[in-house]
Amino acid sequence: MFTNIAIAVFLALLAALVSGLAGHLAATKAWHKWCFWGAGGIMIILIGIQTYRNETAQQSLRNQLDLIQRNTEQPPKVEVNVPAAPKQRAIVAFSRNAPTDGVQIGHDQQRGWFVNVWVKNVGATVAKKVGCVEYAERIPTHEGAPTKQTLEEH
Repeated sequence: MFTNIAIAVFLALLAALVSGLAGHLAATKAWHKWCFWGAGGIMIILIGIQTYRNETAQQSLRNQLDLIQRNTEQPPKVEVNVPAAPKQRAIVAFSRNAPTDGVQIGHDQQRGWFVNVWVKNVGATVAKKVGCVEYAERIPTHEGAPTKQTLEEH
């Protein structure tokens, strides 16, 4: 940095010297000579300031590039929080292997009338809690048993 500034100031000194000597030869009045030498002095100061600012800007860019290079040498570790999968429900269908397509209605001397329903899980998840709504309904009978038509209606 110092060498670049020294070279720029040296070149400005040469330009100021040439400007001042040219003004000495061309000037007809004393203040003309001072104008040429003053312009040369201002030129030295401005070139020195501009070179210093340029060097600090370049150093800042070098520092940023070094930081980028250090940051990209190893890939960053990224942690992603994956949202929980939505709850899936088990799908229950009548079992095709059970008698009378999954439903059995019968009468037992000890238990009375009963209804058995066979179902099968055909969903993507395990059915853990399976429940059903149950209720009793009185249906008409003929000679102590419901007819086939009554059962189909109810």
